Amino acid sequence: MWRARVWMVGRLMHSSGQWIEVLATGDGEDRGEKATAKACTSARKALLANLLNLAAADEDADAVQTAAPGPTQRRQKPPAVPPSNAGTPQTDPTGPTNLPAAESPEQRRARIVVKNFRAKIASASGTEALSRVSAELENQRQFIAEADYSALIDALAAKA
Repeated sequence: MWRARVWMVGRLMHSSGQWIEVLATGDGEDRGEKATAKACTSARKALLANLLNLAAADEDADAVQTAAPGPTQRRQKPPAVPPSNAGTPQTDPTGPTNLPAAESPEQRRARIVVKNFRAKIASASGTEALSRVSAELENQRQFIAEADYSALIDALAAKA
């Protein structure tokens, strides 16, 4: 059984120079050598959904199907696995990243996640949208420093 995990960073740029950067993770599993391709597809879908704020209509048809969690069954978060190139300098072929030279991939991921949540909180309107952002924030909590998480929770409370 082949397994692969892929991290993708996407940037949506405006002609004014403003941009949003999103980090997405994709996992793939296959009996053949297609695990990496499936992981890339999954990461690309998540990246586009997060960049464009789209809701997923259905899951990947090739993904492993699991039973929906019932009252006694809970989904477990997959363990965070660092990329195989952790610790190596990251380059951006599209231009300067405005990042400090000593920023690790984990720090960059945390910075991007926090930045995206600030944008989502600012653009959310209505109780349902704020509830979705709150649930998504709880799912991403493992990637966010406690001080940033507290600030995001305070921003959600102020918006409500």
